[in-house]
Amino acid sequence: MPYYARRARPRASRNPYLTLYYLFCLIEWIYLTVCALVYDDPGPRELLTYLDYITVLEGFAAIEIAYMSVQKYLNRNAYFDSARALKVGARNLIVWTIMQPFPGFLLGLGRRAFLGCVLAWSVAGTLRYLSFFLALTWRGAAPVLSLIQFVITRSLSLSVFAHRVICGGTRGVVGAVG
Repeated sequence: MPYYARRARPRASRNPYLTLYYLFCLIEWIYLTVCALVYDDPGPRELLTYLDYITVLEGFAAIEIAYMSVQKYLNRNAYFDSARALKVGARNLIVWTIMQPFPGFLLGLGRRAFLGCVLAWSVAGTLRYLSFFLALTWRGAAPVLSLIQFVITRSLSLSVFAHRVICGGTRGVVGAVG
């Protein structure tokens, strides 16, 4: 049988753990997006629950970056996204140095800023993991989804927009800081 007549296995069957991981992250980020949009003013228990979800998801994202680094080390032709590594590192820095040690700040003055982070990260994470999941299960993500993922994850305007929606404009930042 000629080589072009053989059917290649779908990528999902070669990486079932990666497919399940992307599906898990997609479901969790969708859940956080819905919670951030539906609940107008969540209480302290809900905020700490969001923080727990984000901590777990960002921990998994750090493991994902480590996995990509090992793949790049073992196979020089492997793909390594340094922009994704930088974003994951920055989010982990925020989660582990500000949010986890000082949860009281999230419950007080930082409530709106935290909800802005949750909304921005969850929308970007939902689109990112939807694209990754579709790329593994269906021979590549749709071009429109890839374009939306590129624009939203690389755009600062989404974070600014989410902050303005949550905080009611720039007056919320000035009032919270001073």
